Amino acid sequence: MALEFLCMKINNSFHENPIKNKPLRLQPTLYQAVLVLFIGTHCGEEREQASHNLSKSYIVALKSKEKIIPTNLAHPSEQLSATIKSKERRFRNRVSTLRPIIEPLGLIKNTINTSFQGNFHLMSSATAQIAESSDLSLLRVDFKHEADINLFKSIPYVQEHLIFMEPNKLSNLHLINISPISSKAKSGTPMKDKMMLESPNIVKLIEYYTIFSPPWWFSKIHLIEAYRLLKSKQEAREIPANKEQGPVIAVLDSGIDYRHPGLKKGIWINPLPGASGCHNDRYGCDVTKKGHKSLGEGPALPFSTQNAGDLCPGELEQDHISSSCAHGTHVAGIIMGDYHFGVTGVCPFCKVLSIKVVEEVDQKGKVADSSILKALIYIQNINRTHGNIVRIVNASFGKYEQSLAISLLVKELNESGVLFIGASGNENSQARVFPAALPSSVSVTAIGKSGKKAPYANFGSWVDIAAPGGNLKEGFEAAIISASPGGGIHAAQGTSSASPIVAATAGLSLILDPSLTAGQLRNALLDSASPEVYSPSFANGYNSQFYSQQDDINRKSGLLGAGLLNAEAILKSTRRSDYRQGDSLRIKGGCGAIFLSENFLISRSSPIMLIILILIPMSSIWWGRKRSSYE
Repeated sequence: MALEFLCMKINNSFHENPIKNKPLRLQPTLYQAVLVLFIGTHCGEEREQASHNLSKSYIVALKSKEKIIPTNLAHPSEQLSATIKSKERRFRNRVSTLRPIIEPLGLIKNTINTSFQGNFHLMSSATAQIAESSDLSLLRVDFKHEADINLFKSIPYVQEHLIFMEPNKLSNLHLINISPISSKAKSGTPMKDKMMLESPNIVKLIEYYTIFSPPWWFSKIHLIEAYRLLKSKQEAREIPANKEQGPVIAVLDSGIDYRHPGLKKGIWINPLPGASGCHNDRYGCDVTKKGHKSLGEGPALPFSTQNAGDLCPGELEQDHISSSCAHGTHVAGIIMGDYHFGVTGVCPFCKVLSIKVVEEVDQKGKVADSSILKALIYIQNINRTHGNIVRIVNASFGKYEQSLAISLLVKELNESGVLFIGASGNENSQARVFPAALPSSVSVTAIGKSGKKAPYANFGSWVDIAAPGGNLKEGFEAAIISASPGGGIHAAQGTSSASPIVAATAGLSLILDPSLTAGQLRNALLDSASPEVYSPSFANGYNSQFYSQQDDINRKSGLLGAGLLNAEAILKSTRRSDYRQGDSLRIKGGCGAIFLSENFLISRSSPIMLIILILIPMSSIWWGRKRSSYE
């Protein structure tokens, strides 16, 4: 425990405060420098893991003058493989024959600009070639020997087409201390059993949380108030009754148990399996599997399980669950879990597209850059096939280095209307974590039940917003409870829990206005965040240390982002841009008259309306006199 505290102090002392241009807490001293020599390896263990590369594996971007059909993934790799095979004798050295394993990832737009060229090391001949190419073909190339890399670069075809080449790095998952509560989700009470048969809608949701207490973190983000606001907007017909269908949220993670009773209603089921470049992807796509001319294979089962509905290996014998196995199911439960089964999701009306990106590396679950790229290209294909249904991506993982290929693809998705939301990481550090720290993404840090910044959560000027992530040091009841594979529920903490809370809240906003662009949705999240999290009266003023004054421009900025997520505030700021009342009969309060449409309400003083108002009483008088004459 003392060593952990000391490591935190050493890390903080060497992390520059971007606000005051000096360390946030301690200046490095000779004493600390000596300590780093002795225990620095231990303190940097997490960082070293997050910065690990997949051995001798690279992401290669080749220019492509020809327009390649997105689903025809094999074209660039086959051309490169044929070139290598036809001249195999030339690509030999004393170590081996150059026979790399080439896997096509897909085609992306070439949007490399001056800022990208300054931040990344491109090939010396690439600058002139960038302007010639409208598209980039991405490949994963695995070499058998280090010496093969230079041989590869010497191939004339590679020299002519290569734009950049970067190591295939690995990311860590951002969830810690997963403790099982129940291996089977149960309704618990007769009232719950009765309500389980009903499909979730906003009225029933509010009724449920009137009877049963919501989780502690609901009040932190004003979620019940947001539900009531959603209901009032529904009653005002800003959204159709019983039509709270939210967007599809893509979860890039370790796979999801789609048979979990608390999740199965919220899993997006692909009506056209195989049409988006992944085989058998009815229940998601596992992009870590290499398919023939495909991005992967479905279904996206939880890591290390064999079938949907399986428990995580060793769960019954241990008091904790493997994060690599339960991670994706946990995240999905936070987004859209069915409250009838003890899985409290923020947006039960949203659907989740499961994309498995976690693979086994050195007996641990890791996320390779190549898998992230395949997942993002798969999302592009899904939106082309099904009409831009995926609007949000949740990524509860990260690493310290930025990938140019991932940066380009996230930027392209953002321009097409897809918002990328990511966890800031669990190292209690100011170091930027990617892809969450990308300019167009939303980076999420975590607070505990007390409202204090969670002791593990990363922070910094690059963080965008804070949300509940749990803090087990405040007690077991201060964790985030969600679903686990095999039908159970568990408690956990981490920025991996905070990120899906933000993603699902963004989904609630899209229910009100599906036309919001990714940039508008991002701004709505940040503009509505509550800066009260920095207030001296909030959490006994603990978070005020992360709220500093900028001397040069005389404005304040926080290291926990714009503030604490506020679901009610974001819904208040959202109104359908295409909103128009239906043409059904309704009564306008205060006037007692019946109008046929919103157009009539706007033009009540028009001549036609005046004539109608005059004719109605005259006709009633005429009918009354005529009826009395008959009598």
